[in-house]
Amino acid sequence: MNPAIWQAYILTAKKRGCDISKLRGVGGGIFYYAPAVSGQGFSETLYINGHFSTLARWGNDFCEYVLKDFPKWNLWFSSSYDFREAGGNAIQEIAFTLAVRDELIREMLRRGVDINTIGRRLSPVLSSDRDFFEEIAKMRAARRIWARTMKEKWGATDPQAMCLRFHIDVSGVNFTRQQPLVNIARGTLGSLAAVLGGCMGIQNPSYDEAWATPAEEAVRVAIRTQQVIRYESGVTRVADPLAGSYYVEWLTSRLEEEVDKMYHTIEEMGGWIAALQRGWIHAELKKALLDIQKKVDSGERTVVGVNRFAIPPEEDLKPKAYVPDRSDVEQYITEFKEFKQRRDQRRLKETLTDLRRAAERPDENLLPYTFSALEAGATFEEICGVLRMADGLEYDWAGEREYPYL
Repeated sequence: MNPAIWQAYILTAKKRGCDISKLRGVGGGIFYYAPAVSGQGFSETLYINGHFSTLARWGNDFCEYVLKDFPKWNLWFSSSYDFREAGGNAIQEIAFTLAVRDELIREMLRRGVDINTIGRRLSPVLSSDRDFFEEIAKMRAARRIWARTMKEKWGATDPQAMCLRFHIDVSGVNFTRQQPLVNIARGTLGSLAAVLGGCMGIQNPSYDEAWATPAEEAVRVAIRTQQVIRYESGVTRVADPLAGSYYVEWLTSRLEEEVDKMYHTIEEMGGWIAALQRGWIHAELKKALLDIQKKVDSGERTVVGVNRFAIPPEEDLKPKAYVPDRSDVEQYITEFKEFKQRRDQRRLKETLTDLRRAAERPDENLLPYTFSALEAGATFEEICGVLRMADGLEYDWAGEREYPYL
């Protein structure tokens, strides 16, 4: 997530007289994972000429700030859910998560942050896909490897620094356009697997996700699904309720072995960034995605309502399209234009110029300059644009705006 959003949050707390050291958040600013999913813009978002890009450096500055000054703030450092949505499998998901974690640890240790402080605050987002037992075993295997590597590889001594705390996004790519009400069952299984696997939080897609922006009714069903599991099923009464199951323990150990193998393969390449630069990550995701599609096309992998148990399109449910309330859009645009006109243009130009100059100095911490720009009324897009320019990139990646302070 863009660090400017969190910096604006901190500035707002300051203006309201809050003790910012007590602020809670789940966010960072690392750009390590996004290029592997999008397939574009790798050099623009992460690494340029053998160094972190200015945007990534800014993210690292913010992560250091959070780790040193905000004891109740956790770092969302990787959305590994995106790896699964891009076609990755369970093994790739966890191996990639560990590799991304290691890059962040290396950078934060270089900046003088204690390993126990780092370990206590990391919180990735994982996925819960369609294979019920595999997803549970995957999460259990991830906790084992996480704890072992934090202790043995990185030297963590605090037990809390060895614990893997993760949020789950139930897979949306598995939700089908055909017979969309069946997606309620898919969401239920994914959410239940997440609970049994030991997650800290869940985001369950709405059954009409494959159609459009979810309608209010569909969102409510997604929330109620989680609430039924939590309040009616009884599965939350015990931690790791499937521990001791022959099959789950065997599957956990098998996945742990395979994840370990891929994780070490990445490390032998030189780590996550090196694997990205070689194109290996993209190739692995592409291979896994094609494998899934081949199995669906051949019928080896059943997708209910798609390659089995299909019904004529005219008999299928077509969810009610979501119609957003746009009554306040014009008012918002007007207020935004007025906000931009009210700004002290001289001060704004000075802060953005200072930010650009700081960005051109490789060892300069960018946070004081981005805080100053925000206080002067700079928008998130203006700040990101200036940082892009420091790397020789266009001010606006979409090519719609020019930098106004040449």
